[in-house]
Amino acid sequence: MLQRLRQNQGQIFLLNLQWFFLVLNLLGRFLFSARESFQAGYTTNLAVIEQQTYLVQAQTTEVIAKAAWLKAAAQLDRVLGKTLENIGILPKAHKGGSPQD
Repeated sequence: MLQRLRQNQGQIFLLNLQWFFLVLNLLGRFLFSARESFQAGYTTNLAVIEQQTYLVQAQTTEVIAKAAWLKAAAQLDRVLGKTLENIGILPKAHKGGSPQD
């Protein structure tokens, strides 16, 4: 059940990440459009700055969301006692048998 929870968490993160990249792409297109309009004389530089602001805000949100997800994943590992195991640190087996001996 815990493994399934972890898989679901990863799938949700990937779906959110895909959605976010679509939003970033769209904001980038808006910025490009605003620049083109400015260069053609149809709008002011204020519209370009506004689109730049939106793009930077979205990028900042992306970084914050990734950090929150990594923190949540680390807390889940800690609660489950899987922190060392998930980063590849496994206890050595005793010569006489398993580590529990």
